[in-house]
Amino acid sequence: MEERRLRGTYGGKALGILYLASRAEELGYRVPPFELIPISFFDGFLECNGISREELAPIEETGEQRMDSSVYKMEAEQGIEALRSQGIELTKEQVGEIFRAHRKIFLKENRARKKRRRAIEHRNSPYYIMECFTNGSFSPEQERELLGIFRRLRSTMNGRQVPIILSTSSVKEDDRENQFKGVYESQFVITTYDERGDFANFLKALKIVFASIFLPKARRYREFNEIPDEDRMTVVAKHVIGGEVDGIFSPETSGVTLFHPYSPDTVFHSVNPGLNTKTVRGEAI
Repeated sequence: MEERRLRGTYGGKALGILYLASRAEELGYRVPPFELIPISFFDGFLECNGISREELAPIEETGEQRMDSSVYKMEAEQGIEALRSQGIELTKEQVGEIFRAHRKIFLKENRARKKRRRAIEHRNSPYYIMECFTNGSFSPEQERELLGIFRRLRSTMNGRQVPIILSTSSVKEDDRENQFKGVYESQFVITTYDERGDFANFLKALKIVFASIFLPKARRYREFNEIPDEDRMTVVAKHVIGGEVDGIFSPETSGVTLFHPYSPDTVFHSVNPGLNTKTVRGEAI
């Protein structure tokens, strides 16, 4: 009943960690410190910054190609022939001036085509989407709430510098049909003794996680799997459990759980030491 009540507020990963935490004492295991950032922060960020799905939707390519120089030469020759057919004699200098005028128009049109093409390419690129989010701001109320979440995570570090990971948990993610493995962007936040700087990095990382819903690879995944383009993001913020290896902090293990496509009650667990990239790519050690 509790899971059904929260399903519209949190994604599958968040619901899973809530379930594990609720059974931890009963079953005798420990769940690392975590905080959930509900869907209201995603919706509020979009509203606060005037970001809409329509604004971030890809723009259709115009199909404009760069004009070949033979085009302006042919047009100049046709113009000269038209004048001569009317009995107008042209000097060598006048012919040269006609060619120069057509070349000037040709160069100007080619520059305009190139500018339009680059504008569309930038508009459809991941960089444009990331700019929209990383340049945005949370409302003062949400920023205060996020600072509280961040401080609660820091308070459980016991004076250590433990990285935080912001894991995606969208409403459509991690269900039996569509697991979105490797589609959305999780982000690490390195902690230091500078709370203000760490919190700024925490907010930037959260914006990047939010932005990943609109990235081209995410849109392609949803389109291929016939998932409506209406997903919304919740986030699981938690400590990274691990230690230093050659001066670099690394998780002990990472893994994914996948449902069997033809047997919904059967799941596969894939686990590798260290970061989750090999597991997400389907590699084994």
